This record gives sequence, structure tokens and C-alpha cells, in this order.
Amino acid sequence: MHRFYVNDDNSQLTKSPAAHSINSLAQDLSQELKLAFIGKAGKQFGQFDRDAGACPVPAWIADYLESKQSFHAFSERFAEHLQIHMAQADALYDGFLLLVHETLADEDCIYIYLVQHEGGIFIDPAMQLAEAKNIDVRGLRGGLKISLTQWQASEPEPYLAMLRARGEKPLAEAFEAATGFTDPVDTAAQTSAFLQLVERYSANLQEEQAAACKKKVADFCIEQDKSGKAIEIAEISQQISDEEPAAFERFVIEAAPEAPAQFYADRKQMRQFVRISGRTDQLSLSFSSECLGQTVVYDPGSDTLVLKEIPPALKARLIKYVHQAGEE
Repeated sequence: MHRFYVNDDNSQLTKSPAAHSINSLAQDLSQELKLAFIGKAGKQFGQFDRDAGACPVPAWIADYLESKQSFHAFSERFAEHLQIHMAQADALYDGFLLLVHETLADEDCIYIYLVQHEGGIFIDPAMQLAEAKNIDVRGLRGGLKISLTQWQASEPEPYLAMLRARGEKPLAEAFEAATGFTDPVDTAAQTSAFLQLVERYSANLQEEQAAACKKKVADFCIEQDKSGKAIEIAEISQQISDEEPAAFERFVIEAAPEAPAQFYADRKQMRQFVRISGRTDQLSLSFSSECLGQTVVYDPGSDTLVLKEIPPALKARLIKYVHQAGEE
């Protein structure tokens, strides 16, 4: 953990004297930050910049993994590196830099977070109001997941997952430059191409089967994205059909042999794939795409929607409103 206080007049970095001991508090915080990070939509996936001069982070990680330096020493070097980029980007930041090395059975990762405190009020044992501070886990200012397992693979997939701070461009640019993140994957384009294949595949199914197929695809991809995992065509093919688990995979190979065997989903497109929604200041509508043409009918000529089988709660409120308006 390292402390930053950077404003227009001052750039202060207070480095921790040693790595934090592994105890229940550290483990709980690490888990909360990890869940918050992987649960956020809009992450980018990429790799380290191959220019060693512009991106020294891979060399520092290699030194750490080869026991040429401690994890704490690596964190100090990165903190100093980040401070330089903050100064160059005129970034303002009052918060902390946290680095976590997590080793699991199936993956070895380093997480880097930018976090801040948030204030609150609590009632102390003397029944007095007092101020408190806690780490704003949900309001991550930036984050990076480095999959060491994928990074060290002979044919690595994108092994970096980057979360940029929204509304804080200088800070986001400084963090991205310091980490050396580059070659971002165009998740929107990959998702769009994949959904076109799903549309073509489901067009050959019966109406009920097609609707079920699209829902299974969307649900699975959204859950994978929430878990920070890539979507594998072979795995999603098994989700679509228990009777023919390889049917969709064969279709993709034949219809689009250039399509990647796995991709990262754009969660927004996945949700729109099975739901149609829109809103103005006075109106908000959201319904399953299965309803279109059945309980929801759109007439392009008159630009109107006709709603059938109105939800009971909405119907009751409409009847009550009409009754009251009539009395008035």
C-alpha cells in the first residue's frame, strides 16, 4: 500500500515501509476489491507495450518472480513510476495505490488498484455521533489485472484487464501509461460479430428454440463478463444445447472460420440482444425482445407501439388513475 497526495502545487508519495501482512482484514479487502473490479462493465483487455523503454513493468515483474527483488520493492518502483506519469498528465489524486499478488490453483495474478477513502457517520459506544472513514471499494478510481499465468504462456491471450476511472481523464491516462497497457481488444466489434452468428444460427431453429437459444447466450456471456472471463465458443455451444453440444461450434467454424475461438463480451450489447429499452424524461420502456410482434407491436408507419397483456400491477394503477381523473 502506498499513499498519494497530488494537487496543482504538490506531488507527495508516502511509501509503506513493508508489504502488508496477510491477515483476515487484508484477505477480506482483497476479495472485496477483486469482486468490485471483475463485476464492473466496460473493462478493456490488452497486453504490455513491447517497448521496454516505455514500459519497464514486465521487467520488474520478471525480477520479482525470479526472486531478484521483493514484492514490496516492485510495488515501490511502480509507485515512483506512477508518480512521474501523474505529474506529466497533471493528474489530481488524493488516495492510495494497492498491489495484491494472488495465487490460486488455476491462475496466478497481480492486481493493481487506485482507491480512496469515503467519509461516513457512525454512533459510538457512548451513543455519540462520530466521523469515520472507510475504503470506497465500489468507487475504484482505476484497476489492472495482470494474469501472470496467461502472460507466461507460450501463446498468450490478452493477459491484461484495465479499468479506467470515468470522468477523470488525466488520472486514467497516467495510470494507463504507467502500466504500459496497449493493444486493446475491440470487445464491441467482437461481440457484434458473434451476435450476428447467433442470429444466423437461431434463424434455422423453431421460434421457441430460437428465443431460448438467444437467452442462454446472453445470460451465459453476461455472467462470464461479470466473472472477468473470456467466452469460449466450445463452452457456449454446450450451454445452448444438451442434445447437440457441438452444433453451434460446428456452425461457427463453417460459417466464419476466421472467428476467434474465444472473445471478451461487451455486456451492454449482450443485454440489448434480449431486451429492447429506451427512455426520455417522461417515459421509460424496457421489454424482452421476444415480446416484439406479440404482446408489443410496433407500427413504423404511424411510429406507435401497441401494448397487449399489460402487467397486472400497471393495469391496476392505470385503472385507478383513470377513475380518479374521471371524478375530478
